[in-house]
Amino acid sequence: MTRISDIDGLRTGGAVSRGALFLAVSFAVLLAGCSDKGEREISNDAANVAPPPAMPPSIVASHTYRCADGGLLYVDFLQDGTSINVRRQPSGPVLRLSTPSQGLAYVGDGMNLTVSGKEVRIDEPKKASRTCKRG
Repeated sequence: MTRISDIDGLRTGGAVSRGALFLAVSFAVLLAGCSDKGEREISNDAANVAPPPAMPPSIVASHTYRCADGGLLYVDFLQDGTSINVRRQPSGPVLRLSTPSQGLAYVGDGMNLTVSGKEVRIDEPKKASRTCKRG
């Protein structure tokens, strides 16, 4: 049977040798360095995660406008107050127009739209300006 005092590194009387103490301290430092690095990696991973995408603004009003040429225009006014969605058909493709400030013309890809009361004026390249009325 082996007694604790017979194991290398321990002196008689239970005192720890310098070699065993050095190994224990080195091992503790090594473990402390590993756990610190893992925490840094976790925090860096969390910092690199993209925030969830913002929800689009909700629709606060939808109006249909009839133009002088008989065409219809469907306009959704969005909650942010600076954006509208415009469609030429009830379930057609949407064109998003925006304005830097309320009261100015809404501008988008190939269309400018100015709201004045129950009327809108549409300006498009290579087309005459049109006025449409809300019905």
